[in-house]
Amino acid sequence: MENAKEILMTKEGLEKLENELEELKVVRRKEVAEKIKQALAFLATCRRILSTMRRKTSRRRLRHGLRREKECSRLRGSLITIVSARMRSASAHG
Repeated sequence: MENAKEILMTKEGLEKLENELEELKVVRRKEVAEKIKQALAFLATCRRILSTMRRKTSRRRLRHGLRREKECSRLRGSLITIVSARMRSASAHG
């Protein structure tokens, strides 16, 4: 340690730093761990909400797609009926 400096301090200063270190190790570590736990729980909740929103959106799109497909089938059926009727009437007149 070439850059290490010698620091002089009083016994009270050393005790104060040791107490602060102990406070950080014991109390603050638990507080930080609890905050991390809460943040992870919040993240999990957000992910569940997003997943639910995606599923509902997909279902809506699927229902909308099925509805449009049914409408197209009905229109196709109507179109075939109209064309067939016109072809019959044209062949009857012709």
